[in-house]
Amino acid sequence: MTNSILKAARRKTAVAVGSLATLSFVSPVMASTYADPRTQLEKVGTSSGLVTTELPVVIGKFINQIITLLGIVLVVLIIWAGFKWMLARGNEEDVNEAKDIIKNAVIGLVLLLTAYAITNFVINAILTGTGTTGA
Repeated sequence: MTNSILKAARRKTAVAVGSLATLSFVSPVMASTYADPRTQLEKVGTSSGLVTTELPVVIGKFINQIITLLGIVLVVLIIWAGFKWMLARGNEEDVNEAKDIIKNAVIGLVLLLTAYAITNFVINAILTGTGTTGA
């Protein structure tokens, strides 16, 4: 019985992570009316941040997307380990495995936040040094 519950929880978690990962790459685009279609495409592209020629900006946005995705995965891991701990029903092996998952996920989150801080500092220093407007 618990195996079927865990399988269903894993399946739902995988669907949720996949959905969030897909949605994290979507940028909102506002529709507007312009007479010239080329001007309209340029305005939509630049307002959504899709059209840019500065390499540091593109790299910064890519790194931010990856860090966001990894953060979501780590938070889902913590939630999944919490469910595993609750469903352990006193089984010491499952409790210890859940504790290990939570410990490792928290360490991963600390490392990820550190990586974000360093990346944010470096990208902003590069943008300031090159005179490029930001990500």
